[in-house]
Amino acid sequence: MNALVEKWPRKRSGGPIELSVVIPMYNEHEVIPTMYERITTVMARLNAPYELVLVDDGSRDGTPNLIKALAERDKSVTAVFLSRNFGKEAALTAGLAHAAGAAVVIMDAD
Repeated sequence: MNALVEKWPRKRSGGPIELSVVIPMYNEHEVIPTMYERITTVMARLNAPYELVLVDDGSRDGTPNLIKALAERDKSVTAVFLSRNFGKEAALTAGLAHAAGAAVVIMDAD
């Protein structure tokens, strides 16, 4: 895949990541705040190191800006940006390539 992929830099303290949640997104700006709130609430109950790998698949709405803002304020969020829309399978592949967890869960944003 000839995609320009950028992993938003973040610093993480503590041990290894136990769970990565990979979420490909295309024009999902309306559901991102609710999705983020629900997932982080559940993950906090698990009390295990986790990360959210949010992959923007070339969205044309506010999705990239929301993903970037989440990654800037939450060290558990990794933002991956594809240079254009490659499709869900390519976005999943990019997310999996950047996931650091011992186990990975794949979800849709909606």
